Amino acid sequence: MMADTHHRLPTALWTPSPNCAPRIENCAPELIVLHCVSLPEGEYATGAPQRLFLNQLDINEHPSFHDLEGMRVSPHLFMALCSNLLDSTIKLGMQAFPVGSIEIAVTATVSALSLKARQHPTSLMRSIIR
Repeated sequence: MMADTHHRLPTALWTPSPNCAPRIENCAPELIVLHCVSLPEGEYATGAPQRLFLNQLDINEHPSFHDLEGMRVSPHLFMALCSNLLDSTIKLGMQAFPVGSIEIAVTATVSALSLKARQHPTSLMRSIIR
């Protein structure tokens, strides 16, 4: 799948997030990071991650959301675990604001790339990655 001239995937639903910035000059993307996001933790199909990415999450919706007040995060692409629809929130030519912390170790070849994330992906995400 190729991005169009607007740096978006033509098959993805375009739902722009304000949480982005211009990329650092001469810094091309070199890595794809997959996150597993559930809000509240362990609950899926709530729509809360999408609302978080668009700054529309009501922090009074759930007690665990209070820690998210003022947080500005966004992925380039988002796919809810309960659907096959791909949602694009940030143009691929822009810098997204990451969700959570990731420690990345890169070796000389892409095939030797290893990622260690603080949160472990669900079994569904593991099957997608394989």
